Amino acid sequence: MTETAEDILTRKGSGGPTAGSLPPEGVDGLPPQNYSDPDVLQRERAKVFAPGWHYLGHTGQLDACNRIIGQAGQTPVVVTKDKDGVLRAFLNVCRHRWHPVVETSGNGRMLQCGYHSWTYRLDGTLAGAPGTHGDSSFDKAKFGLQPVQLETIGPWIFVNAEPSADSMWSGLADCAQFVENIQRRSAGYVFTGRSEYVVKANWKLFIDNTAECYHCSSIHADSISQCFMTDRDNYDVRSYRNAWTQHGPAIEQPAELGGEPAQGLDFMMLFPSNFMGVDDVVSFCGTALPISADETRLMFDSFRNPIMSDETVERRGEMYDVTFREDLEAISKIQPSMHLAQTPISRLLPATEHQVIGYQQRLREAMQ
Repeated sequence: MTETAEDILTRKGSGGPTAGSLPPEGVDGLPPQNYSDPDVLQRERAKVFAPGWHYLGHTGQLDACNRIIGQAGQTPVVVTKDKDGVLRAFLNVCRHRWHPVVETSGNGRMLQCGYHSWTYRLDGTLAGAPGTHGDSSFDKAKFGLQPVQLETIGPWIFVNAEPSADSMWSGLADCAQFVENIQRRSAGYVFTGRSEYVVKANWKLFIDNTAECYHCSSIHADSISQCFMTDRDNYDVRSYRNAWTQHGPAIEQPAELGGEPAQGLDFMMLFPSNFMGVDDVVSFCGTALPISADETRLMFDSFRNPIMSDETVERRGEMYDVTFREDLEAISKIQPSMHLAQTPISRLLPATEHQVIGYQQRLREAMQ
């Protein structure tokens, strides 16, 4: 009997798989219906996204203001920065009658709900509620904003709305050296802008695609493969419990490095749907969130190495944009087949797709 990815990885344990730990004939992927069924997406939102860590924004946004808004999956979140520079995150829902407390990023000593003017300090405590003055039965201390977990990787802010969720960093203990290297390399890079895309494809198709570089020689021959070595002999891919890492040695040697060898691309996916990368010219961090079973919103922030010229940065940014669009075009062509009863289960190859196998097993575990 043929073993599935679930069989193999459950037998192996919780660590990430390697090509040598899997049968050479390959393993079965997720059923096609998992990429198109709204009921599956509803369960994913509850079991995968609600308790997961999500990229929200970057610390540089809080240099110009003291509150920014975003999402932890579907959960609205506000991040604040007080006068001492302490970052905090809260559910962006008023404790009175659930109106958003903050509707746009900005500045101010207080956070005031626009519905009934309940006002909160930057530390989330309730400062005032009209109509309650003199009411001894109303204890303001009991009605502060609901805290949300917040952790950072370099300048990148991640939030988790599940109070009992494990620390993000503790979940990355098995690849801490790689994460710390991304932190070190991206330090000092300057924010250049936020990009957003909507692709007509299930969010897992984007993750499956991003987890491997088996397709790089096919659809990225004139884009990312011109900047980094993406062939099997040189492109290093590794699987961990909650992360999947990739390293591509540099082909291009930017003149601004002054003869120092380029370090290439370090890229990481963080469960459930975050991605980040840094090379010698730029860095980026973002997330993929489902709009529906057939549509996904992609958001990422980009940064530049300040020693690089505008021309070098522009050329590298154009390369990534082309690469990204090539990926989105490919997965959008796959999505219609996910609705067909005749579409067979995919065959995942351990030698080139063990990261996809590892990710899908981590997803299966989260869905139990």
